Amino acid sequence: MESLHLTSYIASDIFLWDIKEKDLHFDAIFTDVEFQQSEIPVFSPRNKLVDDDLLSFWRESLKSLQKPLFILNNLNIWALKPLFDILPSDTVIINLNVGIWSISRKLTFEWNDLLEIPDNFSAYEPLDLMNLFQQLESTGGIYIRIPHQDFSVSIFNTPDIGIIDAQVLDRIDMLNLKWYGYAGLHWTILSSGANFGAVLQLGDFLQKASRDMDIFITEKIFDGTKSDFFSFSPELIDSLHQTKKLFIVMDIKPSETFHNRLLTALRNAELADIAIEWLTPSYEHLTTVLDEYTREQAEFDAGGLLDRILKI
Repeated sequence: MESLHLTSYIASDIFLWDIKEKDLHFDAIFTDVEFQQSEIPVFSPRNKLVDDDLLSFWRESLKSLQKPLFILNNLNIWALKPLFDILPSDTVIINLNVGIWSISRKLTFEWNDLLEIPDNFSAYEPLDLMNLFQQLESTGGIYIRIPHQDFSVSIFNTPDIGIIDAQVLDRIDMLNLKWYGYAGLHWTILSSGANFGAVLQLGDFLQKASRDMDIFITEKIFDGTKSDFFSFSPELIDSLHQTKKLFIVMDIKPSETFHNRLLTALRNAELADIAIEWLTPSYEHLTTVLDEYTREQAEFDAGGLLDRILKI
């Protein structure tokens, strides 16, 4: 399966070339990445005046733009807050190295970035490279979170996902893995898109442990408002009516705010009696910043998630 680190790819000139080739028509790019070549105007620390602070430089440069693209590498999302009041309605923000990968790459540890984004933005996590470009084509305020990990170029190159559905290929808001053999009456698992690979492996482990489950993967976390937390498809609603238990797999720090939003979303879907378990990284266990051990130490790889589920 062909894969790549989206964080490294997006921080490269190849990405700028690709968005130009795909006619995405961004007016300008605002970033702390030092790109070398770009046909799209780039506003970065390197090309501001020495005496200017970065935010003032960006605020002045945003005037008259309709579709800017922000790419945050080392900067945290809260660094953009002073600009939220002037962002055009079609602004796209890509936040690289979120969650557990922010420890060594961000100015400060960033585990609850979703609490900081503008209220009218939709929030996404891509499942693969193809899905990322679909998200970049969306209209309105778009926030895309990218952890520093391997992503497939196309999830449909994964051996376990061999059936290509034309409707799924058009847009993946909610991927129902029931049709690929991941189904059962024990539990329902809902994962954000970036955890696709780990959750697919978790599904195999659960089947071997005779704990069959329904698995759903969503690319969309918020839909234009922070109060609209996840979109409950008819298939997901049917699953929860049967299992009565929902496991959420996301790289955030659990909070009362998120829990209450999820409860509201469940009530709106007429699912008021569902038990909720959050499977998020065990940040307190992290002692390394090495990529190959980060998920394992945080009990956020397939094996760690399995152990935590079986203990509940």
